[in-house]
Amino acid sequence: MKALYLLIATGIASAAFTGCKSANNIVTDATGQVETITSSETTAMIQHVLYGKWTAVKVGDATVTGENRPYVIFEKDNVNPYIVKYYANNGCNTINGTMAVTKGGKMEAASEAAATMMLCPDAPYEMGVTMALNTVRSYTVEQTSAGYILNFINATGATTMSLQKVKESVLNGAWNVTAIGSESIDSSLELEMVIDLQENKIHGNAGCNVFNGKITENPDAENGVSITDIRTTRMTCPNIAIENRLIDALQHAVNVKTDANDSTAQLLSADGSVLVTLHRQ
Repeated sequence: MKALYLLIATGIASAAFTGCKSANNIVTDATGQVETITSSETTAMIQHVLYGKWTAVKVGDATVTGENRPYVIFEKDNVNPYIVKYYANNGCNTINGTMAVTKGGKMEAASEAAATMMLCPDAPYEMGVTMALNTVRSYTVEQTSAGYILNFINATGATTMSLQKVKESVLNGAWNVTAIGSESIDSSLELEMVIDLQENKIHGNAGCNVFNGKITENPDAENGVSITDIRTTRMTCPNIAIENRLIDALQHAVNVKTDANDSTAQLLSADGSVLVTLHRQ
């Protein structure tokens, strides 16, 4: 443990002498992997990528399926910038602990974890998630078009768990609907929506009626989203056919694609077809 604390202290000292690179600058290589070679790159990754909720997509060799999926939430520690609190659910029990995250892609448990002790009849990933949290020694983060993939790696170099996070900033905010399928939408129709992925809420104007629904990450698809439980008011208007097409398209969206500036987003179907095109207000 002394070596671990020395590693953390070295990381802090190195960060103090890092010059002009901003900690807000996320650096990625040509393959989309987030760089964590230097202290400043690691600090940027922690603050702007790692914090938040990650949903498990693979545990060991098993692809995660079903509704009760394991997840890990990383939170800030106010004392040490390289110590990160985590709150996890392995599909049955909750686990709380801390991780030391230092330059060079290093990650290691910084404290003994505390866990609940429930017995669950159907928790196929429980042992694998717990083992991944206890044995992680390094990590990689891969940037996708609308989020990130986090890989836990043990001392032998094996990937023990992969988790996915959709960047909330990609979809959060107010949007104008500029096209449904291949049909452009006249701005005078004022089709618009507001998305809050953290609160899992979507609401807007469908051109005639106001609608509200639920939007969540869909771990079964890269950059996956799911829009469900849409409810609308019940007015009748000349453009009701366009409204019906929009509501139907939203409910069939399975993932999202954005441009480099996150100013335009496309909601895609399972076969990759563009269902709805949005432009940020």
